[in-house]
Amino acid sequence: MKIWKLVAGILSIIFSVIVFFQSMLVGTANTLSSNGEVGEVPVYLFLSLCFQGVLFQLS
Repeated sequence: MKIWKLVAGILSIIFSVIVFFQSMLVGTANTLSSNGEVGEVPVYLFLSLCFQGVLFQLS
């Protein structure tokens, strides 16, 4: 069980970083293109928090 907590924590950090940088790049691209789209940062933040909550409940 101790190993699973470590693996879940590491995966949570890795996925959070991936989501953060992907959202940041998409937001930057939308800003540079000035196409009027609103970034999807709130959606990715919500999904990231949900994923972290599930991992927390499993550990």
